[in-house]
Amino acid sequence: MKNRIITFIKTNLTVILFVVFSILIEMISVYSIEESPFISYPWIWLGLLLLIAGIMLMIKSERARMVIGIIFMLLQSIICMIMAVLFNMAGQYFDFGMLNLRNDAFGILENIPMDFVTFYTAFFFCLVFGISTARRRRRAGNSPAETKKSVRLISGSAVMAAGLLLAVFATYNVNKDQKNKYEDLRYSTDSSVYNTYGICGNLINEFADGLIFTEDEVISDEKVNDFIYGEVSEPTEYFGVSKDNNVVVVLVESLEWFGMLKNDYLPNALPLTDEQYAELFPNLTAFYNSSVVMTDFHSKEKTDISETMSILGAYPTRGYINYDYYDQKIPQTIPNILRNLCDEELVINSYHNGSKTFYNRDVAHVSYGFTKFTSSEDMYEISDQMLRDGLVDKEVMHDYMHEGERNLDSEMLELCKERMFPENERFFTYITSITMHGMFYERANLAHHKEKLLSVYTDPAGTEEEELLINYLCTVMEFDKALGIMMDYLRDKGLLDHTTVILFGDHNCYYQDLSNYVKNIYDYDTEMNYSDLYRVPLMIYDEHAGHKVIDKFTCTADIAPSILDLLGIKYYSNMFYGHSVFSDEESVIYSRAYNFFVDDGIVAKSLSRPLFKADDVTDEDWNDFKEKGNTLIDKLEYCDQIFTRDFFSDPENYETFIEKMKEINADLTQ
Repeated sequence: MKNRIITFIKTNLTVILFVVFSILIEMISVYSIEESPFISYPWIWLGLLLLIAGIMLMIKSERARMVIGIIFMLLQSIICMIMAVLFNMAGQYFDFGMLNLRNDAFGILENIPMDFVTFYTAFFFCLVFGISTARRRRRAGNSPAETKKSVRLISGSAVMAAGLLLAVFATYNVNKDQKNKYEDLRYSTDSSVYNTYGICGNLINEFADGLIFTEDEVISDEKVNDFIYGEVSEPTEYFGVSKDNNVVVVLVESLEWFGMLKNDYLPNALPLTDEQYAELFPNLTAFYNSSVVMTDFHSKEKTDISETMSILGAYPTRGYINYDYYDQKIPQTIPNILRNLCDEELVINSYHNGSKTFYNRDVAHVSYGFTKFTSSEDMYEISDQMLRDGLVDKEVMHDYMHEGERNLDSEMLELCKERMFPENERFFTYITSITMHGMFYERANLAHHKEKLLSVYTDPAGTEEEELLINYLCTVMEFDKALGIMMDYLRDKGLLDHTTVILFGDHNCYYQDLSNYVKNIYDYDTEMNYSDLYRVPLMIYDEHAGHKVIDKFTCTADIAPSILDLLGIKYYSNMFYGHSVFSDEESVIYSRAYNFFVDDGIVAKSLSRPLFKADDVTDEDWNDFKEKGNTLIDKLEYCDQIFTRDFFSDPENYETFIEKMKEINADLTQ
């Protein structure tokens, strides 16, 4: 028996080396991301590995075995490297819905931070495997004659069958009951996706989930309706302050507090005085001093989700609305609510000085209720037409994007301000900026801003990190100029006293780890508050609301409820993940893109698995987080039902929502 085992090992050493090296590549790749190589549920990946090994065992030719092994190890190495880069660049694990983002992703990937640990280690093992098997083949000949055909077929078939059954059973076991998704959010103690399934195991699982296990457990329409209409919002003291106002929402790409003022929790910000900040950012400073300011506002999403969250107030855990559900009826967005409740005709449009197809905005925004989405392509045409008509003597909007630059926000505002803010019609206008989108290299079209900044900050340290920060601040200066154009126009046209402006950062400056550098936060073992990494500005300008500082924890999900509260519109609370910032209620974030929760001083993979807890987080704080988290998870489950089942495309469900919204807002619609 011993001799048979030894003979089998010698005969099939190529296959054994393939299995061992593949396991090492997977574990080291996981370690490069998670700082732990262990995989708690490796069965999906091991099943696939055994399937490939079984195929190799059935093949007589050593050359063919070697080629198959190298091909699959290279493929594995490339997959692991891509996933490591994705995580290092954006902090995201792969999920099936990302395939919809593939075209957009290539449009934003610049200066990709290569994961050299994964790269060198994976290809080192591929090289060792190739050399060792090639040398062995030369010594032993191309075909191991001592192996009988029947033995190869039987052993190979057995290993293949075992691998296939293991992979299928493991994948089915993970996905058989989608209800577990919500239970995992409550009770899972797994620290990460890759430590749970491995990189390749997660890839297989996500494809199976997306292609096969695509339906959530169906909840009856009666229960969905009971949940939706189970709770009506409570008016705050600011309820109706902005009644009949125009509304402008400005999503400012990557806006951080260190881009406009000093803060104690920003140890590596530029050492500028308050007066110098005011000189460099006069319009943001003025806006801050006259707005309701949320100093503890957090956002942890990609731009498309932050944008949608501020319009919708919710987001499903499966799929991406802009791609998977854009053709649905979505009556619960702010624009659609305004259309259905307001007697007067509103001008409801959105603007973004980026490509119209990016994040599928040109079709998704129509579903959100916007009459028109104006993109950079439209803006170039408007600018060219003004030139042809002799209204201007030079182009107002230049196409910097085809020159490798970001377009300028100030040019967008200058070009479109009359369309964005019509004088004689009530409007709801949504603006998404682009200049502050990373990476933060030196840009020729921001050179004048940099010259001014360096005339104020005259003694730079010359470090690479500081240079990134300086380049970032130049983009903020450009947005500051755009904000000044907007506010001056509204003031000059007599619109400012009846216009509410909501301005917020969509996410932190994760590009090139700039946010980590300025806040001195690099991992969970820090005395700094890790949730501070996601703290960004939210300010609401309304002359009737005045200036006020709100220091409770708030998040992107609170924007839509706050708009409705200010406009004096009641809403069904279960449709919105957040609360009005003016209420006593506090929210908690569940990040769709990054799959974890954020609360004040807390980052958690589930309600049972904190990734980080600040030193001042008490047991009472943790229990409060769990209570809010449980409420949010209920809302996540029903939001998934609404979108995966296209709930409101049923005319009866659609009309019910509109009628019930009118019922609770009878005073508004009379």
